[in-house]
Amino acid sequence: MSTLINKNIVVAGNRTSMRLEPEMWDALAEICNREKSSIKDICTLIDSSRGSTSLTSAVRVFILAYFRFAAANNNVQFRPKQAVDGTTSYTPQSGTLAQPTQPVGLSDIVQRIFS
Repeated sequence: MSTLINKNIVVAGNRTSMRLEPEMWDALAEICNREKSSIKDICTLIDSSRGSTSLTSAVRVFILAYFRFAAANNNVQFRPKQAVDGTTSYTPQSGTLAQPTQPVGLSDIVQRIFS
């Protein structure tokens, strides 16, 4: 299990902190890159719809839902990963995510999760 990393973020104009696994921070950064958005904007969107769920928990669920939605809509492809010995692996578990063909739609995902 990875050690949790605590980061300060701004949500709806208020400073707060979240503790997430490094992989979750990486996934959130990838979503920001794909959607041309900031962590602040994405977390503010999630915060406005999460109800009584903790922000950290809501962000984890959002990250999972985002990539599940992208994969289900053929919006995610895997690139082969080059191994140290020169062989190539084509399995999704060892590949890296390619850029989506189009943004997934942050508001749609948040509404589906928290409505």
